[in-house]
Amino acid sequence: MYAVVEFSGENDESGCSMIEIIPLGWLRENEKLCYWPPYRNSLKIAKCVKNHVDADSTWTSCTVKRVMYKTDSYLKAREKLRQAEEVSDLQTSDISDSEVSKKRIKRPVARYADFDSDSDDSSPPSKKRTQSAPLPPPLIRTSSAQNPEELKRKLLESDQRIDDSFEFSNDDSFSEKTCASQNTSTSVQKQILCGIEHVKLQLANVLAVLQNNSQNPSNPIKLPSNVSFPLNDMESLQHFEDVLKDKDKTVQNNLVQYLGSIGGKDISTTVRHILVHCVSNKLALQFNMKGKGKKHAFTLLGLNEIIQRAVRRNHITASATDADINAVTADWLRFAKDRDGGRKERERKKWEAQLLSK
Repeated sequence: MYAVVEFSGENDESGCSMIEIIPLGWLRENEKLCYWPPYRNSLKIAKCVKNHVDADSTWTSCTVKRVMYKTDSYLKAREKLRQAEEVSDLQTSDISDSEVSKKRIKRPVARYADFDSDSDDSSPPSKKRTQSAPLPPPLIRTSSAQNPEELKRKLLESDQRIDDSFEFSNDDSFSEKTCASQNTSTSVQKQILCGIEHVKLQLANVLAVLQNNSQNPSNPIKLPSNVSFPLNDMESLQHFEDVLKDKDKTVQNNLVQYLGSIGGKDISTTVRHILVHCVSNKLALQFNMKGKGKKHAFTLLGLNEIIQRAVRRNHITASATDADINAVTADWLRFAKDRDGGRKERERKKWEAQLLSK
């Protein structure tokens, strides 16, 4: 069952007492006291009332002035609660002049942020809030004041990667008011400026590719006549190395220009594109970078130096170091056994071996 009760000693500004619906099980001490859940969320409180949640020792104890109405229906209790806002006696629906002049108005429960009672903080209500007996005082969210000079220093450090168009004043008149107003728009400005820088970088890359492809349009870069790619075996590789040993550097320079025109979006893709163009996978199986095991050392080849020079001709990878390029080359050589169906072939042989062993 439910009861419409009036709490004592908790009048609002108009002099009207607070009225609420509670389960009869919350009443005690001959209906002079009642339990009240310690939740800040009004929806959760309503759910406890409707579902007759049992009270425990953590609940608040409130003084009851009187029980105005009892019913088995929650909907009926809600109806009587609305009626109690107009009349003081719920046994009659007649409203006298004296009662009209002093209508009872249910004081709303203080509104808090919509979360459970185990939350550490809450947002302050948008309107002026009066104290409520069943509910504890709210926890006001506070934030420590920031030092304007410290905030200024952090913002300047974070903006070093952004264009000089976004700056703060460096004079001593930098006030808290200026800092606060700039701080509100800093995040959006950073996102916009970072986006602009990203677009500028992409445009620069596109321009570099276009310029690289447009060089000498009437005389396009061609592979030297005495060189043929890809190199498929050790014999063709040895012939290529002999060509590179010529004192005339014309062939080397032409090779660097030719391979440099292949390009790529970064160091990894540029190196891999050049390697695929120059070396067949069959030949790559015979090399690693240091010549460990029974394989040959790729770093001792003149081809390796040509590849490094060609990679740095690309505008995007102009700052690539020998270590950066060699790291990509080493991975490409190491995984040569997995390309051209090598991995699937190993898995097939392993599967056949397992079948034969059974």
